[in-house]
Amino acid sequence: MPRTAVPTLLSDLPEQRDDALWSGLSELSDRLVGLLHTWARRSGSPLLVCGDWGAGKTTLLRAMERRLRSTTQEPSPVIWFDAWRHEGEGALLPALVRAIWEQLPAEVRADREAQALLASATRTALQMGARAVGALAAAAGLGLVAGLTKAAIDGARAGSSARSPAPARDPSSQLVAQLHRMLALGWPPAEGGQAVHPVVFIDDLDRCSPDGALALLDQIRALLAATEGHQAPIRFVMAMDRDVLLKAVASKYRDIDRYDANRFLEKMFPLAFSVPAPPHHEVSALVTDFLRADPTHPVLHAHEGALVEALSPSFFANPRLMKRCVNRFRLVTWFEADSGGPASDEAADRFLARWVAATERWPDLRRVLRDHDDGYWRALHAGLEAPTVLPGPDAERLLAHRGVKEWLRKEVFADPRQGMGPFRIAEQRVQRWGL
Repeated sequence: MPRTAVPTLLSDLPEQRDDALWSGLSELSDRLVGLLHTWARRSGSPLLVCGDWGAGKTTLLRAMERRLRSTTQEPSPVIWFDAWRHEGEGALLPALVRAIWEQLPAEVRADREAQALLASATRTALQMGARAVGALAAAAGLGLVAGLTKAAIDGARAGSSARSPAPARDPSSQLVAQLHRMLALGWPPAEGGQAVHPVVFIDDLDRCSPDGALALLDQIRALLAATEGHQAPIRFVMAMDRDVLLKAVASKYRDIDRYDANRFLEKMFPLAFSVPAPPHHEVSALVTDFLRADPTHPVLHAHEGALVEALSPSFFANPRLMKRCVNRFRLVTWFEADSGGPASDEAADRFLARWVAATERWPDLRRVLRDHDDGYWRALHAGLEAPTVLPGPDAERLLAHRGVKEWLRKEVFADPRQGMGPFRIAEQRVQRWGL
């Protein structure tokens, strides 16, 4: 029996082409770059980009980066700092200093005086996170950073000794001055021109440990405070899940009565933006584009409308979720076609698409379906209208997720004769292939 063609699976990489961005994301990236050149330059305040898992935060930052690099009006050096990738190094501020250093021209990094400046700046960054110095020093033997940074850690140890004189000024002001000098080496201003102030994109901070993420925010806040009345050496753009960070702030200050975590973020980020969700018509276009990435796969061509329809509700308007749904649907239908079994009909594939979308969005659905019979689901249906009679804690946890009630009303309980049978079949199709 001839095997069917292997389907193309979508990657989870950020979108790299401007023409592939949906219009809302493209427009917002333009506006934010404009603010970096005006408001952020004057105020020194960082921009915050918020968004849920998979909403497109990194894609938005990459679009801003391309615009900054290509503009002829005011080209800006761009420095990318993936906080999560550096978390294993201990304190994040020294890693950020290192990331800035690594963007300087090779001839600057080869200069001994510049290397001494890096060692000094790294030592100052370590002093700003004094509680992390011990952990960093212990990790030095694990290849934390080579050469110069190890020397900086040794210097930080010595600098923390009671016998060492106190620094002439606070570490924040000292590091600001060191960054100014370091950046001037890499991007010297034209004669009579303004100093160049790079843009640093900090991504995935919400994936770091709460203590590490908050420590970096506190240290950046201290750096910006040290530049008050002067131009900051760097403009910052940070992307994170606001809810995750709020929980970290609330946990840190949980012993303070009536502490509002929102005030913490509002003080540091006077301007915060949320990655917009694509509207209904653009959701359909995105899903169709994802599906057509594999034009040779006939099974998906025959049923691509099932996924477009299933992913159209607003609570599925998430690019990463869409791609994951396309991949799972593709794999199930490909494995089935390749196994030589009977082809599924269009109605069954529509239930499969709806179940894949729902369980990607709310994974608890799969466990609840496995653990409970149809009587439970009838009781859950009744409980939607009378929450005081919900059938147990599973139902309470499930219905607490945004969008679950609407999905159940529309897809499961709209037709009382349907029940959960079609979705149980869809779950069996998914489980058969370990998906």
